[in-house]
Amino acid sequence: MQVNCAPACESCDLLDISHRCPIEPGNDAIWKPGDLNRLLEDVVDDASGTGEYKRFKPKALSRPSRKRDGTPVEGTEETKDGPWVVLLDAFVSEAEAGRCRASRSPLRFSLFL
Repeated sequence: MQVNCAPACESCDLLDISHRCPIEPGNDAIWKPGDLNRLLEDVVDDASGTGEYKRFKPKALSRPSRKRDGTPVEGTEETKDGPWVVLLDAFVSEAEAGRCRASRSPLRFSLFL
């Protein structure tokens, strides 16, 4: 209850993320500066040349106007200069989506247990 109501009454130290999830000395950050940009350039532009993400049919709806090497992005007139927003058109196939819809059951619950 304290964690959920603490913002309303400002009553406990659990409001401070450093108390709930402290970063231990010596723990390095998993993501280094530029890593997310590098990943998204690989997803959208196949920057690594592996073609790993092509099957998802990625499209940048918004992206930085310059690549990490400083070169301008080709076709930026189609996308908005800004933060990364990527659409993966083929992330889930029609068959997978159909199985998800078929497997769901109606939400059932009772107020009286």
